[in-house]
Formats: sequence, structure tokens, C-alpha cells
Amino acid sequence: MNNDSLLQRASSLAENGDFDLARKFVIQAINNNPLDVEAWWAMAHVAKSDGERNKALTKVLDLEPNHAHALHMRDQIRAGSIPPLGYSGSVSAPKPGEVDFMAKAVITLVAYFVMYFVGIGLNLYFLYDANQFQKKHGIKGENVGCLWALFAFGVIFPVATCMFIFGVAMIGALASV
Repeated sequence: MNNDSLLQRASSLAENGDFDLARKFVIQAINNNPLDVEAWWAMAHVAKSDGERNKALTKVLDLEPNHAHALHMRDQIRAGSIPPLGYSGSVSAPKPGEVDFMAKAVITLVAYFVMYFVGIGLNLYFLYDANQFQKKHGIKGENVGCLWALFAFGVIFPVATCMFIFGVAMIGALASV
């Protein structure tokens, strides 16, 4: 089996919760090619201990010093955002495209223009999705700020403006009495 096949099999097993068997496939991939960045990255996700996970992250960063996800995971481990492994499972790797929430922000923007309340619903759903993504993977998705900006300008700003106008009208009404 080539490394791509081994790592795909390991990913599938890990997604189904079989980290022990997934780890065996990852180890086989590393033995096939000790310079395979993706194999070491996979090891960081199926490691049995913090030491093993840190060794895998170090190897990824030795081979590819600008590996954004490895840098982020290392920083989160140092900050205590990713809990130590007790081997009740491991951190699952995000799939390509799963990290970036820009497309969801664009869909939300279009929905605001087409049907305002659908836009609000999508906005809230995608913010919830981004929160669940962060809990699952231990990293913050990219462009989540776009979703928050849409929420601020689509909901918070209009509501605050209406409340201000209503307040001014009430003061005007009370003043004229």
C-alpha cells in the first residue's frame, strides 16, 4: 500500500473512532517514508500520548517550518486550549476547505438581501457551525469574523438604530405633553 492509501485508510478509521488501528496505518506510512509530512501530521492526530503528539508536531515543523495547521496546533497545546491526551480519542484533523468560512459568509450575505430572516437564520447557523468546528478541531476557522460582521451589520446595528429612533420618538412624545 502506498502512503496516500495508508493515510486515507487511517483517516477513515480515526473518523469512526478506531484510533488504535488508524495509528498502525500511520506508523506504516511513516516507516515507508520518514520524510512524509502528511504522515507525521496524521500521527499528531492519532498519538497515544502528549509526548508522541509533540514529537510528531516537531517532525512536521522540521520538515515544513511554515505548516500553518501544525504551528496553530502547537500554539494551542502550549496555551492549554487542546487538552492532554488520555487516549480517549484524539484531535481530529480538519478536511481541506473545512477551515475557511468565507463561502458561508457570502451565502449569508446573499440570503440577507433575498430574505432578511433567512439571512439571520443562516448567519446564526453558520456561527454555530464555526463554534462546533473550533470545539472539534481545537482551531478557529478562517474568516469567521466575516460572519460576526454580517451579524453585527445585519442584526445588531438595525436593532440598535430602531431602538434609538423609538427612544427619540418617545422623548419627543413626552416632551410635547
